[in-house]
Amino acid sequence: MTRLSGDEIRHGRVWTGFDYDLQVWVVGGVIQCCGHPETMRLGGKPCCNAYRLAGQRIVDFFHDPDNKSTENLRLVKK
Repeated sequence: MTRLSGDEIRHGRVWTGFDYDLQVWVVGGVIQCCGHPETMRLGGKPCCNAYRLAGQRIVDFFHDPDNKSTENLRLVKK
């Protein structure tokens, strides 16, 4: 099966579209909030990466595509 996508790719990252590695929607290089209800954030924990990373620029994060875990996702220091 072939996946047809209209994702825009810049700097080797999804600029506008869905980043399947991080499981987040990106618009203009900015990670979008998930829209999950507050009841999914029990105990003050984020419900997903999109909630945790919302508003951040996708290119500011280091992500190893060979490592599917996002637990060690970190902000790249400039």
